[in-house]
Amino acid sequence: MDFYQRILTLADMEDTPENRLKVDAAFEWANMYCRRNFTHDDAPFGFLQGVAVLAKSAKNPPNVTSETIVGGMSVTYNGDATSAAKSHLKPYRKVVFR
Repeated sequence: MDFYQRILTLADMEDTPENRLKVDAAFEWANMYCRRNFTHDDAPFGFLQGVAVLAKSAKNPPNVTSETIVGGMSVTYNGDATSAAKSHLKPYRKVVFR
C-alpha cells in the first residue's frame, strides 16, 4: 500500500487529487510541528495517524467541533482544531533547548 492509500484509509477518505493535497499539507504541517524531516517512506505509524487526523479535519471549518439543527441551530466551537492530531504527534516531537 502506498503512502497516500495508507493515510486516506486511516482518515476514511476517498483517493482524489483534492484529498491527496490535504494529505500533503497535513504531512508538511506535522513535520514542522514535530521539528522533523520524515519522508513518506520512514514516517512511523503514530505520526501517520496524526497526519490522517489533520487531513480529515480539513473537511470541516477549522474551529467547529459540532453542529446541531434540532429545534434550532447550535454550533460548538473549539479554540484548537488540531488538538487531536497533536496528541498523536507529541511522542515524535523533537525537543529543542533554547
